[in-house]
Amino acid sequence: MGATGQHDGKPWGHGGGISGGGTITNSTLSNNYAVLSGGGIEGGATLGNTILNANAPENIYGGAISHGYNLSSDDGGGNLTGPGDQINTNPLLGPLQDNGGPTFTHELLSGSPAIDAGDPNFTPPPYYDQRDPGFWRVRNDRIDIGSFEVQAGTTPTPTPAQINLSAVGRRVQGRHTVDLTWSGANSANIDIYRDGMLIATVPNNGSYKDFIGVRGGNARYTYKVCEAGTRTCSNEVTVRFGGPPL
Repeated sequence: MGATGQHDGKPWGHGGGISGGGTITNSTLSNNYAVLSGGGIEGGATLGNTILNANAPENIYGGAISHGYNLSSDDGGGNLTGPGDQINTNPLLGPLQDNGGPTFTHELLSGSPAIDAGDPNFTPPPYYDQRDPGFWRVRNDRIDIGSFEVQAGTTPTPTPAQINLSAVGRRVQGRHTVDLTWSGANSANIDIYRDGMLIATVPNNGSYKDFIGVRGGNARYTYKVCEAGTRTCSNEVTVRFGGPPL
């Protein structure tokens, strides 16, 4: 993170980074500030594989549950007692800056105790760190602590998603309509293709209705769906309106 919470031009009294708890994983909260308490987190968060660094006046206030493999520059309020937790430890972070990807990040500098120190049982997804595609979430067979993965060492070979697509054609007020359903995709969004052309990008909720709008006549449409922006795609399915069966 690296933000200073403010309201009406003045710093927040509580919870400079996150106020109100919640579940926080694979995250980096650094250099946040609150006037009274909870410069990093206040409110009973659940933490895993997260860096808390130099938040003032403290990293955690009000209790927290650790799922392990967290790193805190202070004592974590006595809450970080899970497996792999490190307290009173400098994570050796770079400044908040453009390290690639759509958002600024804190780089893990050489020698950081967060490197290859995350949960040894972690397996993707997510496949990428905060910077998204091109920045693998696991290198050297073990995840780093925090939101940033050092891009050095071996890269895993991800198991391709097995996306299964089915389609049913029907007429709605005489117009061609196709109901698509799929399973097995891991991405947040899905690209929908009809006859080789991208027609929509939608949330990965497992279904989509294609209101084609054509009335009557014979027609055939071939569909596939892909994890958005990738070549990880489903089988192709063809739907025919009129004419002999396929």
